[in-house]
Amino acid sequence: VGPDADAHVYEPRPGDARLLTGASLVVINGLGFEGWIERLVRAAEFRGETIVASEGIVPRKTNGHPDPHAWQDPKLAKIYANNVLAGLSRAVPA
Repeated sequence: VGPDADAHVYEPRPGDARLLTGASLVVINGLGFEGWIERLVRAAEFRGETIVASEGIVPRKTNGHPDPHAWQDPKLAKIYANNVLAGLSRAVPA
């Protein structure tokens, strides 16, 4: 998703699937933030490491729905960072 674009409503293009096919790592926010990403990962037949940065987070609810912007809470941002670090360590041990 480029500058000035909204990740909530992004519509992937065929080129996005081609880029993903050659990637070794995908980082997903999770919590429904980017509802399109899981379909894109499947369509690209992505075989690399997938990190869900929000794994283990219990987000606050907004209007009865999980708030996918959990990184805005500093305590939860630390969980995001640790999840990404763990995923990067698995994908690129060196």
